[in-house]
Amino acid sequence: MFSLVLAQSCFLLLSTTLGYAADITDLPGKLQTISSQYYPSIADIGRKVWANPETATEEHYAHDIVTSFFSRAQPSRFKVTPHAYGFDTAFKLEFVHRPAGFSGELPTFAYLAEYDALPGIGHACGHNLILTVGLAAAEFSRQALIDYNLPGRVLVYGTFDEEDKAGKSQLLNAGAFADKGAIYMLAHPSISSSVSPMGARINAVVKVKEESHTLAVQNAYKQLVIAKDLSKSLPGHSSTISPVSDIGVYAVNVVQTSIQLGVTGVTEEGLNSTLYALKTNGPTFSKVTYTLHEDANGIAITFTGPGGHASEGTQGALSFSVETFRALTTSNISDSLSFYTPSNTSHNEFDITVDLRTRYTHELDQVRDYVHNALNNGIPDSITYDLPYPALEVHPDLGNWFTHVLNTEPTFADANDVWSVISVAPAATDASFLQNPTIDETSYELLKSDRVVFHPSFDICAPGSTSCPFNHEPEFAPMATTDYAFAQAEKAARAFAYAAIELANNATFLDSVLSITRK
Repeated sequence: MFSLVLAQSCFLLLSTTLGYAADITDLPGKLQTISSQYYPSIADIGRKVWANPETATEEHYAHDIVTSFFSRAQPSRFKVTPHAYGFDTAFKLEFVHRPAGFSGELPTFAYLAEYDALPGIGHACGHNLILTVGLAAAEFSRQALIDYNLPGRVLVYGTFDEEDKAGKSQLLNAGAFADKGAIYMLAHPSISSSVSPMGARINAVVKVKEESHTLAVQNAYKQLVIAKDLSKSLPGHSSTISPVSDIGVYAVNVVQTSIQLGVTGVTEEGLNSTLYALKTNGPTFSKVTYTLHEDANGIAITFTGPGGHASEGTQGALSFSVETFRALTTSNISDSLSFYTPSNTSHNEFDITVDLRTRYTHELDQVRDYVHNALNNGIPDSITYDLPYPALEVHPDLGNWFTHVLNTEPTFADANDVWSVISVAPAATDASFLQNPTIDETSYELLKSDRVVFHPSFDICAPGSTSCPFNHEPEFAPMATTDYAFAQAEKAARAFAYAAIELANNATFLDSVLSITRK
């Protein structure tokens, strides 16, 4: 384990090996001064991106406002590459400070910016704040390197499409992130401040195609029942399964807030009795509501419930509709029933996306095979899979050092915002493709990684709040544009810059952090 005292007291060694060591005892205050100069304009970009949400690969406004700002409004501070690596909405910023007489390898700090929104619910994952942190941290680091005359290189990678098709994996394959000696950093808004791992993830797409609409709906729901029941017996650590129907507004890793299911062969009174019994049988669906109305085909049920992140396994509208289908098809009137989707009764093909997650990368194949065997029961026309996301592991030295600084340095410390290193993986991230970690499959210790990737989460739930929605719940979007959220983003950006300058100024610290990539 890295020694904090040793790492922060090796100026003599640094002077000997690199020829550069600055007195950075005033760094916390200097970063506050730098922030007061640069943060307001960066925060303005983050607010404008929030107000103009764009889904995966469509982030043209976000791309253009950033590249225009650094090319025209603030020229010469960074080299700007729009449409980077051949992708319309990717960009790259680069700054190099090489003091006179320095000919060594430059310490490199690369900030990962995300800015895609979610279909129908805007920036309910707060990627406008990830962009804000990345741009602000780069500005703060750039100016501090100049002020202390320290050698260093600062990069910002504008990474598109985190939510759907793993934009960072696409960029990696196109030649981005080539510097394996860089420290890659990204801070994500959440409802607590922590350094945590991220889980492994893969999506299965179950295609159900039948001769008639009603049979297709019935068999699609049979698959949903199976998928829901699998959650009780999945292999691996902290594994989850969350199905998403491709009807209406949906995204593969978002729990839907509204689902419709139509039923024929039952009276409204009988149907309401079934629904009431499900809703009042314990707290499972206490937050889900439903309405009934007759249409030309039967009785249409509209379920409305909480949204959320697929990793949470929220018992929302789709879950209630699945339990309704289960209750009706196991009742004494099941033979007389048929089902339809009120929004379109002509479809005879349905896709169900099944979001699969587990804690460790090597367990993902086990989970996928287990689910595949259960769902490959003669009903689906096909079952296909998207790109598997590896897990992201916590860098032990950097994680412990970072939380120590955030909790003890007076310009960061806040009794209402205590940082910790935790073992729970709250979600998945495509930043894991850059890290590509190797762990001991018995002890689960991180053995090595392709790159150092640091991915903390910062709390945007204002002090005194009685409750706060989690990422991907619709109510998270308005939280991501509050003054408190932008103040927390500023603090995260300063903390990243603080880390960058400490690393640039301390050879032992930098070598310790990077050693995981050389094992």
